[in-house]
Amino acid sequence: MAETITTELVKVLFQKLSDEAFKRIARAQGIHNELKDLKSTLSRIQDLLNDASQKEVTHKSVKSWLNALQHLAYDINDVLDDLATEDMHREPTLESRAIICSKAIGRLLRTKTDREDWDDVLNSEIWDVEIGSTTENGKDVENRDKIVPALRISYHELSADLKQLFAYCSLFPKDFLFDKEELVSLWMAEGFLNPSKSPERLGREYFEILLSRSFFQHAPNDESLFIMHDLMNDLATFVAGEFFLRLTKLPKSFLNLKRLRHLDLRYTPLLKNLPLGIGELESLQTLTKIIKGDDGFAINELKGLTNLHGKVSIEGLHKVQSAKHAREANFSLKKITGLELQWVNEFDGSRMDALEEEVLNELKPNSDTLKTLSVRWSTKNEGTAAVFPCLKELYVKKCPQLINVSLQALPSLKVLEIERCGDGVFRSLVQGLHMRCGEEL
Repeated sequence: MAETITTELVKVLFQKLSDEAFKRIARAQGIHNELKDLKSTLSRIQDLLNDASQKEVTHKSVKSWLNALQHLAYDINDVLDDLATEDMHREPTLESRAIICSKAIGRLLRTKTDREDWDDVLNSEIWDVEIGSTTENGKDVENRDKIVPALRISYHELSADLKQLFAYCSLFPKDFLFDKEELVSLWMAEGFLNPSKSPERLGREYFEILLSRSFFQHAPNDESLFIMHDLMNDLATFVAGEFFLRLTKLPKSFLNLKRLRHLDLRYTPLLKNLPLGIGELESLQTLTKIIKGDDGFAINELKGLTNLHGKVSIEGLHKVQSAKHAREANFSLKKITGLELQWVNEFDGSRMDALEEEVLNELKPNSDTLKTLSVRWSTKNEGTAAVFPCLKELYVKKCPQLINVSLQALPSLKVLEIERCGDGVFRSLVQGLHMRCGEEL
């Protein structure tokens, strides 16, 4: 059976290499000769497969070799798909829509081990949809309507859990870049992952499956982030109605959500106060936005959130009335990797500069984990004396009283953005650069 499936796959590879659109990609990439050699190699492989099939070879070592050859053919197919996908990101066309469908079906067939399973995909009723007969710029685009059935078959073959996780991604706008760990956290927050085993590990496994099936792709300009092709986004939106009723507002209290692990409050500009009970959610690991309102939530309520980690934004720090409360939040004990601190855009003499500086000093995060720090509207005039050996990105915006930033305390810094700060900041940075260069020499 292995030689039969591999023979069919080699035929698919021949079709791809012979396609005019793919030849254009090869020429543009300067690898036309290499792909020509590959086609010659595939021809020899095909002859060997035909010979093995005719002789009905059953020897164990030959069968093992045929299985290895099958995996090699799949790997070649993946390389060709990745090449086409890279070109697709640069030049989105009708061809690129066909590429993503071909890639999804190819990855689906890779999970099938029997010829009968391949036939089931080919003969699926999902293919039998009404085809439109529209034109675009004078060209026939009838195949465009075949794209959705091709992707729906790939979706249909997912497990029930994976279908739900993929459908959830309909919340993402088109071209939205997302992080693997953040998406897993969102799945967990929705209760989609079975708590009988580590939900984080299970979420990562599910993510890798969806990535391997081309439902997700690496972002073209950042391998650490991911994106969905527009067609996959359309598919997620199409199937989302099977699972979800949209939640439009937060509950007034979280006191009954003791097991909540992740709460993502980004993109909530109208939220002015945190709901009651946040500080009692001892299982909470992600809290992306913390708001100090006029009443209710106090920053020292974060003391009990010992598992809090990742990226955190704190708004309304000018309303913190006690540096002791900031110290009790125990930020130095939490594994915060990204921290954004915001006061208020008012510099009319009404703010308590000394208290704000004390609050800032007491909020000092764990220096061994902090990678990104953003400060906005602070009245502090000197950069912190603390050393952050792992900090890679620093953003300081609209801090007009700031006159000094020490690069000596930031040995790993790669990105620095200073916007609308005091006149002395630039001078201190130049001096810091001279000192750093002298040390390196």
